[in-house]
Amino acid sequence: MLALSSDYHYLAAAELSLLGLSNQAASELETITRRYSSDLDASLALSQLFYENGDIYNGLRTWRLYLSNTLSSQSYGPHIAYPSQAVALARDYSGTLRSDPYLIASIMREESAFNPAAISHSGAMGLMQLMPATARYIAKKTDAPGFKTEELLTAGVNIRLGSRYLDHLLDTFGHNLVHAIAAYNAGPGSVAAWKQKYSIEPDEFVESIPYPETREYTKRVLETYNQYIRLSNAQQKDAASLISLDDTIKTTGFKLMP
Repeated sequence: MLALSSDYHYLAAAELSLLGLSNQAASELETITRRYSSDLDASLALSQLFYENGDIYNGLRTWRLYLSNTLSSQSYGPHIAYPSQAVALARDYSGTLRSDPYLIASIMREESAFNPAAISHSGAMGLMQLMPATARYIAKKTDAPGFKTEELLTAGVNIRLGSRYLDHLLDTFGHNLVHAIAAYNAGPGSVAAWKQKYSIEPDEFVESIPYPETREYTKRVLETYNQYIRLSNAQQKDAASLISLDDTIKTTGFKLMP
C-alpha cells in the first residue's frame, strides 16, 4: 500500500477526482491496476477509487480479478462486490418511480458487469444488454423518445429503455420476479410456455427451466438482488423496493441471507 500511496498515477487520480474530473481519474487508475494486483490493500483502494469516480465496471473488475477470493468473507466485501453506485445510477436514469433500482442494478451486474460499452456476440448492447429491436419496440410501446442505435452504449438511454422493458416483463407475468428475470434472458415467449407446462412453486420453477444458461442466470440475478436489498437501509427504501422485496420472499422461496 505504501508504494501505491506514492505512485504518480494514483496521486494524479486522487487529485483529478477532487477536481471532479472522474473520467480522467479512472484512466489514471486503469494504467496501474495490474501493477498492484498482488497487494490486497492496494487493490481494495483502487477498487474503491474507481467506484468513487463513477467507473463501476473497473471497480467490479478489480474486485473479481484480485479480491473476491480473499475478501468476500470480510465485512466490507459485499459493499465492494455489490456497489451502491450502481443503484444510484439506476435510480437516476430509470426515469420512472415504479422501477426498482435494486433490480435494475442486479440485471446490469449480471448482464454486462457494469460495462456500458459491452456488446454481445448476438448484438445485445450496453449496461442492460438490450437488443436494438427490443429497445425500439419498448420505446414505441412506452412513448419514449427516439434514439440512435449507438446511444444504447450510453448509460442514460440504455437504463431508461432497459428499465421500461423490465417493467413490461413484470407486468406481463403478474409481477412474478422469477418469471420476469427468466424472461429477460430467454424471452417472454419461452417463459410463458414453461409457466404453462410447469405449474409449480417459483423456486421449483427455477430448477425446472430447461435452458441451463437461463436457469443459472435467474439464480445469479436473484442472489444479487437479495444482496443489494440486504445491504440497503430498510428505513430508506422507497415503496417500490419494499414491494419487490416482499414479492421476492413470498413468491420465489429465496430467503435473505442472515
